[in-house]
Amino acid sequence: MDKLEQTAVWIALAGSLKPKEIQTVFDRSAEGVFFHNPNEVAHELGLSTPVTASPEAFQDQAKQAAERFLNLGGFVLTRRDEGFPYNGEFSAKLPPLLFATGTPEAIRARGLAVVGTRKASAYGKQVAHKLGLEAARRGRALISGAALGIDAAGHQGALDGGGPTVAVMGSGHFHPYPARHKSLYEQIREQGLVLSQFAPDTPPLPHTFPVRNRIIALLSRAVVIVEGGKKSGSRHTAQFAEKDGIPIYAVPGALDKPGSELPNLLISEGHSILHRLDLCFREFDTDEASGARPSQARQGELPLGNPKPRAKPQAVQEPTRPKPEGLPGRLLDAIGSEEVSIDTLLALSPDDPNAVNTALLQLELDGWIQPLPGKRFVQQGRLR
Repeated sequence: MDKLEQTAVWIALAGSLKPKEIQTVFDRSAEGVFFHNPNEVAHELGLSTPVTASPEAFQDQAKQAAERFLNLGGFVLTRRDEGFPYNGEFSAKLPPLLFATGTPEAIRARGLAVVGTRKASAYGKQVAHKLGLEAARRGRALISGAALGIDAAGHQGALDGGGPTVAVMGSGHFHPYPARHKSLYEQIREQGLVLSQFAPDTPPLPHTFPVRNRIIALLSRAVVIVEGGKKSGSRHTAQFAEKDGIPIYAVPGALDKPGSELPNLLISEGHSILHRLDLCFREFDTDEASGARPSQARQGELPLGNPKPRAKPQAVQEPTRPKPEGLPGRLLDAIGSEEVSIDTLLALSPDDPNAVNTALLQLELDGWIQPLPGKRFVQQGRLR
């Protein structure tokens, strides 16, 4: 069986059967027989999804899709392949077929999932972007769903940092969603990987996105929820992660912001609060201690995915870094070594409170200050 026909077989299976049914076919080594006699095999194996097309039309349609998919640079990962995601016990929970474009090495080790609302705030996008940069600095893949808002910001942070990133689609490769992210998908393919469990010609549908959210969780060593509503897709990702024992981190937010509902709820349920960017990466220490392979970037080489060389992001709390200038510098001086209220800081720029809030956010993300309850701040490292 040549590459075109083998790919057509995978597409035929994914387009007509459920994952458990595909595994049943795999267990019987019957995929080739199924391709040529789908109705007969489906009946013999008791598969619930009937194939209504004639065998000839069924095969022709799959072969056309396979040719188009291969022309995109696509390939298929199965549980039998060495390149199937390195996730130990979680490999068996992933779909038996994954359609991919890009660099397969990006998922040889588990990454960091960063997810959140499409209607993200500027603060949420900055946090997601910073997490992407930090993941790149540590040589870990940033995993998300390539959606608007938080997802895109996380992917872009990883790309800007020269690191690998993995986008899990809620549709097939012929229908990237959202369409406006065509350029982002192209960048991810060059530097990371785009994955889908769906046959390439599958359009985006309401039920396909919750399915992909579980894959995002399973590919990850930890999941960070940046922003989202209580009933958002990010809630599904968190539920999947909790069910499979994957650590969840939530970024705290203002009580009056819709995007803060889910993170604050998760924190109230006992999940970890992400009050410092590097906290979620401690989960990877277990992998390294157990012998899981660090990526090339961890060894001082270029990250996976043949990215262009980029300047290495400055480490948080670098002793030799220059002190912020302008308003951020004045705010840092005002905070000093004692707790300071937001009202005191707003007085430094009474005509532009938004500028103060933006500067405080940047100081927090850069590791200079630490927020405290009651809208108070202290310099990072003063609370021990």
